[in-house]
Amino acid sequence: MALESIYLAAGVVNAPGGFWKVAEEMWTALKLENPSHELVRMGAFEDDEFSYKKEFTERFLNPETTSKRNPWELYGKELEKVLDLQNNRLVEIYRKLQAITPLHELLGLMEIDENSHSILLREPFNKRCVRDSEKTPYLGLVRYKRALDSAKDGQPYQLIDTNPPVDF
Repeated sequence: MALESIYLAAGVVNAPGGFWKVAEEMWTALKLENPSHELVRMGAFEDDEFSYKKEFTERFLNPETTSKRNPWELYGKELEKVLDLQNNRLVEIYRKLQAITPLHELLGLMEIDENSHSILLREPFNKRCVRDSEKTPYLGLVRYKRALDSAKDGQPYQLIDTNPPVDF
């Protein structure tokens, strides 16, 4: 999914703070998945602003090493690539749960396109995994992956609509 298509699909291109909301959700999802990842360590979102560190400046704001493209677009594309790789783990967990419990209710929230190995989210996914205030499915995918992993291990799982609900 290209970053531009996420903006358009989420309807946030011209929304106040829309770009930052998408970027923050992507950054938060990566932080939840891999808190020590270099893209997470490059900065932090606080009060709807991204405070960046020296590493961010050197990699994305240095005119000698970056193209004339928008540094935030470059950072977003890097975040997106890493999150897409994280989805490979989601597919792995999904298939393991499917092998253990082929009719588990969580399996109905998405499917895997066997030709492209891409994830196809079904309508119930949004209701159970994505909060109304979120612009993208990134945090929902983290919630879903954790629920699948718990279910695979025979443990209780939490989503937005469970009791108790997931806490992030």
